[in-house]
Amino acid sequence: IPFSYVLFAGFSAHEVGFALYGFRYSSFAGQPSIWLDDLYVDDEMRSQGAGAALMAQLAQIAKENDCSHLAWNADARNTRGLRFYERLGAEITEQHGNRCFLRWVPWADG
Repeated sequence: IPFSYVLFAGFSAHEVGFALYGFRYSSFAGQPSIWLDDLYVDDEMRSQGAGAALMAQLAQIAKENDCSHLAWNADARNTRGLRFYERLGAEITEQHGNRCFLRWVPWADG
């Protein structure tokens, strides 16, 4: 069983970004969830849809696997990244120093 998975975003036959993730399981919830370890898009390709496409694919994978949510953390000083996550509908559930913990359940409304 793989410990982690990676999705790549490509443009003109070149990888411009990736999402590294893995599944977790909660005995309390009785469902898996996805932990997003890293989301990266090349600087010159940001704000062109690659990050949103990667997150949409992760949401689809989570939904297909009956996951309760997607979760990750981000640096509180990364205001551009936090605004991106907020536009997606993710919520900051906790903050410890400069570390924000986020949760996203895009399929909850439909």
